[in-house]
Amino acid sequence: MNQHMKKTLQLTWLTFICLGFLGCGRIQNSSSSDKFTYSPGQITGSAEFLAAAAIIGSKCSECHGTYTTYTEADYITAGLVVAKDIASSSIYFRNQSATVGAGPHDMPKQGRTPMTAAELQTLADWINSIN
Repeated sequence: MNQHMKKTLQLTWLTFICLGFLGCGRIQNSSSSDKFTYSPGQITGSAEFLAAAAIIGSKCSECHGTYTTYTEADYITAGLVVAKDIASSSIYFRNQSATVGAGPHDMPKQGRTPMTAAELQTLADWINSIN
């Protein structure tokens, strides 16, 4: 084998090794909605979380589509949920308002169907179950 072929072979192997270690070649989605589009059904968690996530997906995804891919930890990190504290959990607090769409932070906005008392209780049950 001549020197040129050796260098080409070495460079090829070095490239493959670097790509493997650096994770190049894998598609990384920067959008959580892409995560849902390309990996649907990947959300896991407690029964309480899954029940709440289904409600959030059906009631909130039209305006807040990224919530459909959030894990329990994502809700906490985003400040939408405070474990065992529904009063400080904005996702609960904003949806419990009696006057739908009256204030800038009331959910849902005018023309959308609000959460039922049972759905709000499901959110409360989930928040209260978080350790």
